[in-house]
Amino acid sequence: MEPEWLFQSPFTDVNAPGPLGVFSNEKVTRIVDVLAEIRRRAAA
Repeated sequence: MEPEWLFQSPFTDVNAPGPLGVFSNEKVTRIVDVLAEIRRRAAA
């Protein structure tokens, strides 16, 4: 999943700013980091 998708529907349907309206900046950064780690491991 691309991190940009977190800021599009259906995520913005729950809260207009997407995850930033639900989680702190630090948690959103962690979510993006986890997505990157999953992508890295899947490519290996």
